Amino acid sequence: MKVLLLPLVLLFVPSPPEAEPLRVLADESAPFFYLDNDEPAGLEYEILKYFADAEGRELELHWLEDFPAFVSMLERGEVDVAAATLTITPKRLEQIDFSES
Repeated sequence: MKVLLLPLVLLFVPSPPEAEPLRVLADESAPFFYLDNDEPAGLEYEILKYFADAEGRELELHWLEDFPAFVSMLERGEVDVAAATLTITPKRLEQIDFSES
């Protein structure tokens, strides 16, 4: 199964009828996604927050502790979006649909 991971690493998923939270796996990498005085901040955070608000969903953050595990977390459906600065490699292309920028 391939999962979608965008350079900002943003996956737009349809909003479920129950408006479940948008589960985001975040890797701390300023200025894109990081904690500022224990509050999430950064460009990717702002984009995801805007999207979640527009969909009437809460943003549920899961901070990445084991970088190699992020693809499997997406594949298992534990999170909806991965927000991580990620290099495209041939192996990752087999598992992930990256966006075109």
